[in-house]
Amino acid sequence: MKDDPIVEEIRAYRSAHAARHGNDIDRIFAAIKESEKKFGTRLVNRDTAPMRTPTRRRETK
Repeated sequence: MKDDPIVEEIRAYRSAHAARHGNDIDRIFAAIKESEKKFGTRLVNRDTAPMRTPTRRRETK
């Protein structure tokens, strides 16, 4: 996944977003909360557990 252009774009955006807020997690969180007020909805929902993909078992012989 290191060479995936979509992953690289997301990483670049994440880095720029963090830099805009001084790489301070509290400022990033406050900015997200302000955006939620602006849009009138939650942008991050942590009420539900993330989906997990089943792991494949190796067959033993």
